Amino acid sequence: MTGVVAAPTERALRACAALGVDLETPALRSRPEPGESANRILRHLERDRSVCLIGASGAGKTTLLARVALEASGAGWRVLSAPASVANRAPIDLIGASPDQTMRLLCSCGLGDPACFARPADQLSAGQLERLRLALLMHEVERDVSLRRRTLVIVDELGASLDPLGARAIATTLARWARDKDVALLCATHRPEASADLGARHTLRVRTGASHRVVLDPIESGHGAPLSTEIAIEPGTRDDLRAMLPLHYRAGEPRALVRVLRATHTPTGEPLGVLGVAMPTLNGRWREIAWPGRFSGGDKRASALRLNREIRRLARTIVDPRVRCLGIARRLVESYLAEPLTQRTEAFSVHAHASGFHARAGMRLHRLAPEARHERLLEALEACALQAHELATPALALASARRPDFLLEELRRWARASRASRRLADAAPLDLLRGAARVALAPNPVAFTHP
Repeated sequence: MTGVVAAPTERALRACAALGVDLETPALRSRPEPGESANRILRHLERDRSVCLIGASGAGKTTLLARVALEASGAGWRVLSAPASVANRAPIDLIGASPDQTMRLLCSCGLGDPACFARPADQLSAGQLERLRLALLMHEVERDVSLRRRTLVIVDELGASLDPLGARAIATTLARWARDKDVALLCATHRPEASADLGARHTLRVRTGASHRVVLDPIESGHGAPLSTEIAIEPGTRDDLRAMLPLHYRAGEPRALVRVLRATHTPTGEPLGVLGVAMPTLNGRWREIAWPGRFSGGDKRASALRLNREIRRLARTIVDPRVRCLGIARRLVESYLAEPLTQRTEAFSVHAHASGFHARAGMRLHRLAPEARHERLLEALEACALQAHELATPALALASARRPDFLLEELRRWARASRASRRLADAAPLDLLRGAARVALAPNPVAFTHP
């Protein structure tokens, strides 16, 4: 790659002179020369669709990627890379798709927490920002699939701001996505352990050789076992669940817990996920859909006994944010369903529109109509000139409600209408609003059953 090079400043000249070197010394050239290496990589990509470059900082990886991008563009490829910076807006607002589609994309990149959806970018960690940049790249590719052009995705310093497990997880996600979308993938990283998770057909070590030219040395592809093969599902304890509860977007330990499964990274023993199984709740509208007549009838006591005997509930599934894109939640559910405590299993979800791991594990999905009390609450909000999503800021919603006394009266009526919310009926106004927000803000409820 050629271009106009600025003349060195007096300060630069003085610094070199103080060390007894001149700017004609090969080691002081502005960048390594890619030479034929870029053409070699492009030939690999034309044939096998995936290449991983490994090298230390300063080896010439970034310069080489730029040369490959230039050559690929000239050969008719559509070349895209992750943005270097991100606007300081919430991730949910940065991707121009529907809210549900955006949440699914963010979840697939390990950004499934509500805080990750809603926080401005400058409040995200370095690792979360790297995941967000990849999500933006994926969206850019997917929104132009109608172009039907050969697409090359280039990612420089993959996983640089993540710990080893996080880097390997995002490499797995990126490789899976590239295969699904049939795009060629060229990644550079200083983390050799991530190469196996990228599934690259060619893994090349980048170094600077004689005459300051970039040299590529083939190395054994894979560089170890993929991370997905190093995860074990095994029995856990209540303490395992409690240790991971802070990672869940809803606080609180499930009631009537009866079993815990955990996912661990076998080489290190690190906990990566947990599944809590509990006794069923007394009421569940989906049961009549899934098992007509089995748990309904005149004798409520007999129905409750049958319910406790035949059903267990998947009450809490938590995965370490570093590895949320590896299918660990699905594997936890699959493991339980392979040896369930009872013949029937159920789960209730408000997150299924963004992350459908229950369905991928083989459970049947049931979409439920909103309850009558929820419909009435939505009508009351409308009468107070409020929309349901405004309850996400309870204090502001109460202050701006057109008829606040009427709203509180309707909220208490809503709370008293169900045993699940009756404790809120006498709560302080803001606590009552927060409790209602969990229902009013959620999409139409979804339940899962098995078999």
